[in-house]
Amino acid sequence: MSHFVFKAGFSQLTEEEMDILKLDVSNHEIHVVIKHMGAFKAPGKDSFQAIFYQSQWKHVDESFCKLVFNNFRDHS
Repeated sequence: MSHFVFKAGFSQLTEEEMDILKLDVSNHEIHVVIKHMGAFKAPGKDSFQAIFYQSQWKHVDESFCKLVFNNFRDHS
């Protein structure tokens, strides 16, 4: 079994970049991501494909954004 070793390493994030990562995502950002996903892509076998959210956004936007916000809050 071979081990992968980074020779160059990772660049250090600036303080400003770290602060940006701590910001909450917006409803608009979530919508943009959904719109740009491949229509028939899904995160897992039992998940809805992106086309569902794209075509039904006006019906699911509030609850989906709430789900995303809760996921960020619960896993930070």
